[in-house]
Amino acid sequence: MNSELWAAIRRMFEVDKLSKSAIAARLGIHRQTVRQALASPEGPPPDCRHGSSCGKLEPYKSYLQNRLKQYPQLSGAKLLIEIQKMEYAGGYTALKDYLKNLRPKKPRAFLRIETLPGEFAQVDWANVGRIQIGNAQRHVSCFVMALSFSRMRYLEFKISQCLEDFMAAHVNAFRFFGGIPRKINYDNLKTVVLSRVGKDIRFHTRFMDFAGYYLFEPVPCNVRSAWEKGKVESAIKYVRSAFLAGRPLVNVSQLNQDGRAWLDTQANVRLHGGTHERPVDRFITEAAQLQSLPLNPTSAVFSVF
Repeated sequence: MNSELWAAIRRMFEVDKLSKSAIAARLGIHRQTVRQALASPEGPPPDCRHGSSCGKLEPYKSYLQNRLKQYPQLSGAKLLIEIQKMEYAGGYTALKDYLKNLRPKKPRAFLRIETLPGEFAQVDWANVGRIQIGNAQRHVSCFVMALSFSRMRYLEFKISQCLEDFMAAHVNAFRFFGGIPRKINYDNLKTVVLSRVGKDIRFHTRFMDFAGYYLFEPVPCNVRSAWEKGKVESAIKYVRSAFLAGRPLVNVSQLNQDGRAWLDTQANVRLHGGTHERPVDRFITEAAQLQSLPLNPTSAVFSVF
């Protein structure tokens, strides 16, 4: 249990006066985790969460390792009976937690999820190198937005990933597509998500103002779940291999000019390996479902330029 989760649990219990069940539900954790945090007022509980049960299991670990090596499918309940016959006096939870770490992890299967036209886009930054500007070297980043249904891509090179440049790139992407998707997926970028504990997410206030003005919903990926934005990840890999490979980084304006031409003549007109259609052809269907651009996209209230 990390310090952030421990502090959040204690704050919700002591300050917000929430019940243990309510805290568990809000954070998406087990009630036992809540109880452990509250029972440890001085700091996060140690990794060995079950007190003496952990020590009681120690003499049987070699036996358990050998049994699972011979018979990987043995259940925890069956092994508990076996070591109880050997005078194990600890609990099942300590055994179950130990077996969870002992068993080989199964590879996670991923299901390709297709979305409706105009429903979703995915956004990310790619760090692509450095460029000389005057006497200084600056990092160059590539902003990429990919529409999930059609796989139409937009890219833009920047020498900053600050919030103003991030929002400006969104506006340029919306103009490029001629409309706005209903939801946009992000990988917990600091310009979108300030912090999160479990399912409790604190969004960047200015970015939420921006999203509210353009009427799209930011949807952060789950923690350490980059595959949830696989379409933009694939788009970035394609940008690196098909556009940036072998290209010197000399001038950002030239990069953007060449990148726009590349989108029009290659990236968006090639046959896509996943859909087996050209993004520009599928975009005919998607364009009609995008939300309209606001009448005054550079309003003084939400100006990003």
